[in-house]
Amino acid sequence: LDAWRRLLAKQLTESGRTERFITLLSILMRRYLERQFALPARRRTTPEFLHQLGSCPLLSGEEKQFLMRFLERSDAVKFAKSQISAEECRTWADAVRQFLERRVR
Repeated sequence: LDAWRRLLAKQLTESGRTERFITLLSILMRRYLERQFALPARRRTTPEFLHQLGSCPLLSGEEKQFLMRFLERSDAVKFAKSQISAEECRTWADAVRQFLERRVR
């Protein structure tokens, strides 16, 4: 959560750097998943990672669905140059925060 707060403090979305924001948010999430669940998230493509995630018993089906949607959307922005608004970035940031907060409890 500290890394999440630091990312938001950079105010990337407010300065129009939405692609950079979603890229860093997805890196933050992948790093968390690696550390928390020993999943090699940063060294895998999203399809490879999602395939491996399917067999992870530590995450619920809802959590896996969230991660699939989030990582696929992030990839669309990063690699397909899909547009993302500051509002959508804030929505994803809130969803990531909620995911992290649920896992910390």
